[in-house]
Amino acid sequence: MALTLSMRRLWEPYRDTMVKDGANKDEIALANDAFDCGSRSVLMVLDCLKKQGGTDELNETIPRFDKQITSIRMRKLPRQH
Repeated sequence: MALTLSMRRLWEPYRDTMVKDGANKDEIALANDAFDCGSRSVLMVLDCLKKQGGTDELNETIPRFDKQITSIRMRKLPRQH
């Protein structure tokens, strides 16, 4: 079975963490905008690599940054007062 990712499903864990930490609606909205911008930028770069035939580099990108991706997932968002 193929894995299907959607931006909404990727955003939900971040949103849930913010809600648990007591973020208000404005903070969540700003974080959502930042998440959307960042994820679109990453997808555009990966698409560009694919179109330019950089499939070897494309296939190496995610494993190369796996440690950083994991550490970002584990971080606690700072509380703003």
